[in-house]
Amino acid sequence: MIEKRIAELPSMTDAALKGLLENTGRPEMRGRDYAARLRTGIEAEFVRRRVARIKREGDLWWEPHDADFPQRHGYADAEATRRVATILKRTTHKAEDKEVYSVEVMGVALAGRFHHVADARAAGAAAWASLK
Repeated sequence: MIEKRIAELPSMTDAALKGLLENTGRPEMRGRDYAARLRTGIEAEFVRRRVARIKREGDLWWEPHDADFPQRHGYADAEATRRVATILKRTTHKAEDKEVYSVEVMGVALAGRFHHVADARAAGAAAWASLK
């Protein structure tokens, strides 16, 4: 039964996958093995979709912005085989704290924080270009 559900994941919309992911929590807490396998399948499907949607900005290929996921990665190649950068969202935007994104390139955090994902991507691409 769970194998059939996992096989259906690629045909589901992003919203349906997010809803299904939220619903795996309670059975997983009860130790249900199928819920852990379903969660793993859903997370793998989201990774596959993000990698399929990468776009080049500067010298890096970036996963798309998705407000439901706190991090996105930058790759040195279009096939997304060599991850070199990560943008992390540490909190939600607030009036007193707008710079919520930080960037790591090759595991080293860049100085400063960023208000917009585009600015964080540009800083990550510039840092990567200086390392090449």
